[in-house]
Amino acid sequence: MIGAVLLQAVTADPDVEVISEAANAIFDVYSEDHLHVQALKQLALVDKLQAFVPVFVQKVCTATGTRCADTVDDECVPPLLAVCWR
Repeated sequence: MIGAVLLQAVTADPDVEVISEAANAIFDVYSEDHLHVQALKQLALVDKLQAFVPVFVQKVCTATGTRCADTVDDECVPPLLAVCWR
C-alpha cells in the first residue's frame, strides 16, 4: 500500500526534505479522506502523523540551526517557523 511506504519515509528518513515531500505526497493521496476511510483506519495514519509532528519540528529546527520551543500545541500546530527561533 502506497500509504505505508510514504508513512515509512515520513517517520524513518533522517532528511527533512524527504520527510516533507513524503508528507506532502500523503496529503495529496489522502486529501479526499471520505474516499480512503478504510486505508486511513488501517494505517492509523492520522494518529501516527500527529505523533510525529514534534519530532518533525525538532528535525526542522536542527536542520535550520534554530532553537525549538519546548512544546508543540496539540490542538493547533503553529507554522514550523513559529516554534523555532534563532
